[in-house]
Amino acid sequence: MYIIINSSHLPLQQRRLIIHNNHCHLLYFIILIFLFFNNFILLCNAQQHDTYLTHFEDPSKGLTIFDSYTYRDGTILLQLAHFNEDESCIDPNLNLDIVFPNGAIKPLNVSSYQIPIYNYCMLDDVFINSIINEDTILITYFYGDNAATTIHMGMIIDWDGNWLQNIELGIGIGKINININDDSGFMWTRQVNDTTIAWSQFIPSPSKPTEIKKIGSGFISISPLSIITSFQMFTSSDGGNGFTLVTKIQKSTDYYITDPIWEVHAIFLDKDADRISPPYLLYQTSVDWADLVLEFCRKTTDGGGYNCLLSIKNNEPAPKQPNQPKQPKGKGKTVTSTPITITTRYRLSFLSSGSVTSVKKLSNFGNNPNRNIERFIPLYSGGFLIVYNADEFGRRSGFFLTQEGEYVGVWEGFNNDIYHYSYLEHNETMWGMIVQNAPYYWTITTDRLHDKDVVHNYEHRNPNIVETTPNNIIMKKDLDKIIINYNKPVIFSFGNISIYQVFDDGKELLRQTYPGRSKYTSTINDTIVNIKVLSSTFSNPEANYFITIDDGFVNSKQYNEAIMGINKKVWFINTSWNEPDSCLRKTSATILLRLNAEGTKYINGLSSDGFKIFYNDLMNELSEIIPVDRSRLSDTGKFQSDPFDSNQFTILQVEISQPTKLTKPCVKDIISNLDSLIRNKDFTLISHYPLTNLLDEDFGTTITPDGWNAKMKLSLIFFSGGAILIIVIFFIVRYRNPQARNILIFSFALIILDFILDIAFVIYYAQQVLSFFIPSILFLVGPIGFNSILALYIILKEKYTNEKFSKWLMNNTKLVSMFTILSSADVAILNMISSRLANLRYFCAPISKEAEVKIFWGSFANIFIEDVPQFIIRIMYLQRNSIIYDPIPIFSLISAGISIIFSLIGRTFDALYYKIPFSERQNIKHEEPPTNVIEINSNKSIEISEDQLRKDDDTIEIT
Repeated sequence: MYIIINSSHLPLQQRRLIIHNNHCHLLYFIILIFLFFNNFILLCNAQQHDTYLTHFEDPSKGLTIFDSYTYRDGTILLQLAHFNEDESCIDPNLNLDIVFPNGAIKPLNVSSYQIPIYNYCMLDDVFINSIINEDTILITYFYGDNAATTIHMGMIIDWDGNWLQNIELGIGIGKINININDDSGFMWTRQVNDTTIAWSQFIPSPSKPTEIKKIGSGFISISPLSIITSFQMFTSSDGGNGFTLVTKIQKSTDYYITDPIWEVHAIFLDKDADRISPPYLLYQTSVDWADLVLEFCRKTTDGGGYNCLLSIKNNEPAPKQPNQPKQPKGKGKTVTSTPITITTRYRLSFLSSGSVTSVKKLSNFGNNPNRNIERFIPLYSGGFLIVYNADEFGRRSGFFLTQEGEYVGVWEGFNNDIYHYSYLEHNETMWGMIVQNAPYYWTITTDRLHDKDVVHNYEHRNPNIVETTPNNIIMKKDLDKIIINYNKPVIFSFGNISIYQVFDDGKELLRQTYPGRSKYTSTINDTIVNIKVLSSTFSNPEANYFITIDDGFVNSKQYNEAIMGINKKVWFINTSWNEPDSCLRKTSATILLRLNAEGTKYINGLSSDGFKIFYNDLMNELSEIIPVDRSRLSDTGKFQSDPFDSNQFTILQVEISQPTKLTKPCVKDIISNLDSLIRNKDFTLISHYPLTNLLDEDFGTTITPDGWNAKMKLSLIFFSGGAILIIVIFFIVRYRNPQARNILIFSFALIILDFILDIAFVIYYAQQVLSFFIPSILFLVGPIGFNSILALYIILKEKYTNEKFSKWLMNNTKLVSMFTILSSADVAILNMISSRLANLRYFCAPISKEAEVKIFWGSFANIFIEDVPQFIIRIMYLQRNSIIYDPIPIFSLISAGISIIFSLIGRTFDALYYKIPFSERQNIKHEEPPTNVIEINSNKSIEISEDQLRKDDDTIEIT
C-alpha cells in the first residue's frame, strides 16, 4: 500500500508527491523526512511548472534505472535493475514500474523464467520495453547467444504483469518501432547486410486486443552498387509504416565526378503490410561527405507531411599553425595539423507522394554555440527542442527551433543533476530522473516546455483545432451534430471519428464511427467541419462519453497530408438530463428484426436447438450494443419470411419488457435506438458482432403490426372477387341445366385454390423450418402421386371397358387430358366430365358406375392423406411462426379446413343422394345419363320422348 503526500500549501503547479511503503522500518521514515525537506527547498527554487515524484524501492535490491518508455498519453514504463560490480550484467529479474499521468505508481510482478540467463549480460540490445496499447506491454529478449543465429523474441504481458504470450520477432538483433495508432501495432526491423533490411509487422487481434499476431514480413533491398549506411522508421499517414534509407554509392572504374554519392530514399508500407511503395528519391549529392546520418523521421501534426533530420559530417582542414622556427635536421618534432569534423544539420520535408517540399540547413544553434548538442526532439506542436549535453553539474538545458528552423528561445531545462530523461508529447513536458545518493529510491522531476509567456492552449491536445461544439456537456437529448473548427483549410480523408460511452466499471462501448469521406460529414469555408450524430449515440441520460479522431480524418488542403486527430480519453462529453419516470408506466412491446440474405441462409440451415442458441446469442449481442439489461430482451420463438419483400428475407420477433427504475431506458427509446443502430450498422457496433451483422439495415426495427395489415386486406378483396365470380358462374350453369351436378363448380374451385396454396406454402414458408418442410413435402407430393395414378387408371379402364365413354373420349381428348392432370390435386375433379354442366357435351361423359365408385373412395381417402395433415401443419406453423399474418398461410389454413368440411359433406351427399354403393361389386341397376341422342334405324320407327324434344343440344345419330 502506498501513501501520496501532497504539499497542499504550495500552488497547484508546485506540488510534490512522495510515495513510500507503510511497512518500511524506521530508516525509511527518517529518509522520508529528510527528502521531504530537501525537496521542499528544491521546489521553492524551481520554476512554477516543475513537479517531483519520489518512490521508494526495496533497499536490499539496490535498484537503479535501466530503461524507460513513454506512452503517448503520458504513462511511463520504467525498468529498474541491479548491476554487478563491473556493471557488465544485471540481476536476472524484471523489475517494472508503471508511472501514470496522475502520479500513481504500479509495480509489476513479471515472471521471467523463460528468458535465458545470458540476456542479462547483453545490456546494449536486450529488454526493449514498449507499451503497445492499453492492454499489452512488449518486452524483448534473445534466444541464442550467437549474434548471427540468435532469435529476437517478444514477451507480451498485460498491465498487471501477467504473461500472455511469446512471439518470434525475427533473426538477429533488431529494432522496434511502435506505431502511434494502437490498432497498427509495431514493426520489427533489422539491417541484415549492406544492401538488405528485414522487417516484420505485428498488430493486436481486432477481436482480442491482448493477442498479438504477425500480419506480414519481408525484405527491403537496394542496388548492390550502394550500401545502406543508416535508416529510420516512422508512422505513415495511413496508419502504416515508412522507411527512410541513407545509401552511399560505391565508386567504380567508370565513376564520374558528377555522379551522386549519397542518396536518401523513402519507402512506405501500408497498415495491412501487403503493399509496399517504390523507393522515392528525396535527396542526393555528389559531395563525398565523411558521413550522412538520419537522426529521426516523423509525421508532422499539421498536415505538412514528414520531417527528417539529416546530420552531415565533413572533415575540414585544420587552421594553419603560426610560423615556427626551422629545426635542425634530425632534431625536434614536426608539427602537423589535425582535420576538424564539422557537423551540419538539415531539415528534410517531404510528402507521402515522395515530393520534397523543403531541404533547409539549420544554422542557428541558440545562444551558446560552444555547447555540444546531445539530442534533437521533434515537438508535438511542431518545431524542435535541441538539448545540450549535461553541464559540469549534470544539468541539461537547450533551445527551441520553429518548424522552419528559426531560433525562438531558450529552454532553461532542469535544475537538478539528471541522468535519464525523455519527452511527454501529450502535454509537451520533459521528465527526468534525478541522480540519487542512495539506490533505494528514485525521483522524477518534470518541466513544462512552454512557460506562462507562451500561449499553447490547444483544444483537446491538438494544435490544429481552434474550437469544438459541444465542448464537454450536452444539455439536451436531440443533439444532431458536432462542430470542429480547424485553423487551416482541410479536406476529408479516410480516418474515422468515433464516439464511445464510458461506464462506471471502465468498459467502453462504441456508439458510432465513420470516416471523414462519408455522407455524414460536411465543411463550411474549408475550416469548419460538421459531423452528424446518430440519434442512438447520446441517448443515455447522465452518461459519460469521449470522442476520438484518427490521424487523417481530415487532411491539409494544401498538401493533402494527414492532420493529427484526438487520442482516446482526451475529449470527454457528459450528458446532462434526467430520464422521466413516465416511461415506467409503459407496457412491453414486441418488435421485428429482419435478417439479410446471408442471415436468412444461415438460419435456414439450423436445427430447432440451433435456432434457440442463435436467438439467445443474438439477444446477448443486442443487450451489449443498445445497451439494455439482458433480462428485458426475450425470445418469442417466432420467425417467418417477410411477406412484403420479394427476397423473402427472414423476420424475427423480439419482446422488450416493461422497464423498472433499475432497468431503464424506456421501451420506446430502446426501439428508436436499435432502429438507428441497425439502419446505420456500417458505422455502429451492429456490424462488429457476428450475429447482429446479419441484420438487414434496410428494415431496421419496427413494432409488430396487427394482423389486419394492408396485404391481408388486398388478398381478402382478391379472394372475395374470385368467390363472387364462382357464384355467378354457378347460377349461369344452373340456369342452363338445373338437373346437372352444379355444386361441383364450388368443389372444383376449392380444390384448385387449395392445391395452389399448398404449393405456395411449401415453396415460401415450410422450408423455413425443417420440422415443417419435410412433412409438408410428403403430404403434398404423396397425394399428388396417389391422385394422378388413380385418375389415369380410371380414364384408361373406362376407355377400354366402356364403349360409350371411348366414343365420347375420341371427340374430347384434350379436355380429358386437362382434367386428368388437374385430378392430381384431387381425383374428385373427374366428376366434372360427367356433371352435365350447362348441358355442354364436354361435361356429359358416360362414365360407368364402377368409375364413380373409384372416384368416390379416392376423394374420400384424400381427406385423410392430404387435407387433415395439411390442416394440422398449418395450425402448428401459424402458432409457432406467424408474426406478420401473411395471406398464404392464413388462406391455406382456411382452404384446408373448408376442404375437409366440403369433402365430408360432398361424400355423404354422393353416398346418399346418388346412391353410391360401398362396393362396386353390388348388382345395382345403372341408369345411363340421358344423351339426347336419337337413333334412326331403317326397319324401326323413330321414338322421341317429350323430354328429349325440350333439350336444346340434341343430336341425331343415324345408323
